[in-house]
Amino acid sequence: GTLEYLKLVILDKDAMFQKLQEENTLLTWLLRGAGFAMMLFGLCLLFSPLVALGDVVPFVGGLVGAGAALFAGLVSAGLSLLTISLAWVFYRPWIGVPLLLLSIGCLVLLVTQRKKAA
Repeated sequence: GTLEYLKLVILDKDAMFQKLQEENTLLTWLLRGAGFAMMLFGLCLLFSPLVALGDVVPFVGGLVGAGAALFAGLVSAGLSLLTISLAWVFYRPWIGVPLLLLSIGCLVLLVTQRKKAA
C-alpha cells in the first residue's frame, strides 16, 4: 500500500512516522477524554431532575447534587474504561485485559455500594 501525507516541513521517513504516531496518540487521548466528558455531562443531565427536587430544601439540594455528580463520575469512568478496554483487548491484550478487569471492578463496586446503601 501507499501512504500519502503532505506537510510543509522537510523530514526524513523515520521522523515523519514518529510525528504521525505522536499526532495519532494525542488525537486518540483527546477523543477518549471528550467521550468521558460527554458521558459525564449526559449522566449529570439525567440526574438533574433529582437535584431540582432536592433544591426544595437548600441543604438537601447540595447533598443530592454532590451525590449525583459523584455517582455520574464513577459510572462515566467505569463505562469509559469498559469501552476503551474492549477495543484494546483485540489489539493490545496485555493492556486491554487488566483495563477491562479494572472497569468491571469499578462497576461492581458501584452496584455493591448501592445495594449496601439501600
